[in-house]
Amino acid sequence: MATRTAPAQAVSPAKPSIVKVLRQLLRVAGTRSYLLYTSALAGLLMSATAVMSADLTARLTNSMLARDLAAFMNLIVLAVLVRLGQTLLEGLQEYMNGKFGHETIEQLRQGIARRLSKATAEASSQEHSGQTLSRLTNDLGSTQSLLQASVPGFFTGCVQAGFALGYMLWRHWVLALVAVFGAPAVFTIVRRLSGPVMSIAKAGQETLAKANEIVAEGLSGAEMVRSFGLRQTLTESFNKRTGEWLGLMRRYSRMASLAAAVGFGAGFTPFVLIFGIGGYMVLRGDIEMGVLFAFFELLNYVSFPMEQLPRLLTQMAAEGASAQRVLDLLDTPVERQDGADFPPDPRYPAIEFRNVTFTYPGGSHPALSGVSFKVNLGETVAVVGSSGSGKSTLFRLLLGDHNPDEGEVLVFGHPLHEWSLTALRSHFSYVSQTTYLFPFSVRENLKLGDETLGDDRIQAAARLAQADGFIQSLPQGYETPVGELGNRISGGEKQRLSLARALLRPAHVFLLDEATSALDYHAERRVIEGIWNANAAQDMTILVIAHRLSSVQHADRILVLESGRPVESGTHSELMAERGRYYHLYHSEQELDETSTPATPSQGGER
Repeated sequence: MATRTAPAQAVSPAKPSIVKVLRQLLRVAGTRSYLLYTSALAGLLMSATAVMSADLTARLTNSMLARDLAAFMNLIVLAVLVRLGQTLLEGLQEYMNGKFGHETIEQLRQGIARRLSKATAEASSQEHSGQTLSRLTNDLGSTQSLLQASVPGFFTGCVQAGFALGYMLWRHWVLALVAVFGAPAVFTIVRRLSGPVMSIAKAGQETLAKANEIVAEGLSGAEMVRSFGLRQTLTESFNKRTGEWLGLMRRYSRMASLAAAVGFGAGFTPFVLIFGIGGYMVLRGDIEMGVLFAFFELLNYVSFPMEQLPRLLTQMAAEGASAQRVLDLLDTPVERQDGADFPPDPRYPAIEFRNVTFTYPGGSHPALSGVSFKVNLGETVAVVGSSGSGKSTLFRLLLGDHNPDEGEVLVFGHPLHEWSLTALRSHFSYVSQTTYLFPFSVRENLKLGDETLGDDRIQAAARLAQADGFIQSLPQGYETPVGELGNRISGGEKQRLSLARALLRPAHVFLLDEATSALDYHAERRVIEGIWNANAAQDMTILVIAHRLSSVQHADRILVLESGRPVESGTHSELMAERGRYYHLYHSEQELDETSTPATPSQGGER
């Protein structure tokens, strides 16, 4: 008996930690981490050359004061070579940083794409597409900045400060201590600000993503927005979200400005102190003029990190929050990848439900309860019932989107847990209630990348789906782009294309979930007859959820569901003779059709 595991969250909350984020990013980078290590090595060598340059400055100054021309010329040559080395190392570091950032982001992007393509149905439905797109655009850009600029800049700054301070301690420890005046205050402020800044930045990105959701909804549902006068409502919702974002960014700016002010003060003060105290020591003869000049040169490496450290760390905290949102996508629950493929076996039914009970996650009542039925190979079975009776849930279980709480589903005699989900779905040709078309041409939407499909097969399937007529009337025929979500053609035309696409798929079982709901009565009847004829010619198995009961009268068997339970089963004639639930549903539909204005048949589609 198959059971459903506890649902997992698509995105798990993580405690803000820049160190944790960087470790995760290095794991993603894998062997590309050598680029970062090479950059770090270049940073170490640059720090060493900075100290060498300062020492040369001291010796050059002293040689000038001593009027030692020979020593001065030799030191000038050394200084030029050191500066040239610094330039080359800086170029190497910049190149390595860029290469590491670009390649790691590409690796991250590909990993996310692979993960999302295998996401479970539950995980896919938990987050709005606008949220995901925000992670893949805004947050991914911030992550690249973290890898390519902030982290290398922070590391190099700290190493240079360490080398410079070491040299200063060696030359004169008193002046060295003066140089790091204010450092404790800087580190205290930074430590207290980094956590809150990261939390605020993450909340800001999430709020901005919710604002993007509203924009995405407005664009995809533009027709509904116009017809229901929802512009003002959506605008107010958007303004509310951006207002929340603005409030968070104001808090972030206050913290960042405090950090910047502390850093500026801590960086500027040592210059004043070194100038005063060091100058006094030179006048007294305690130190050489060259040493004071060297201290001034190295003070840039010591004070600059103190001045920039608060700003850089707050920036890294914000970028780390974005990186965490991106990395969370790599934790998206995915479908199982095990299992095997099985061919149709005439000894077993094509489809069998055995006492299946299923409740959606978070649901209070079962969508299906004790459902048992069989669909034999080559048989056409219709599933009917009132709205919410569990019809579409049958298909979701059959396609492996969910696992039953009790009972089991079998295909070709094998329980679903034995199947590879990819192999399982390859045997089905599924047409859902919601038709999705890619923003390509009609032909590309029908082929879906299958280059073996010739024009004859494509047009034959289109004729069976009653789509060839309207396709030929389009400006470019089969080469006409259908637009985003197929918005350049009508709902009925989209359904016909979806049916034609399903007929082209080399599958054994045809699943129709109210696949003709946007067609008028006459068009639906022609389409259903075409599918029935295809079934007779190809010996396909068909499981259909009926939009109109009149369209499935000729099914081999009709299963009636009510409140998730099967209540009747039989042919149309048998069920009508029983005068039960099916009888009442059928007559209710007939009465409704009689009171409605008949639709005019249209080969061009229902616009």
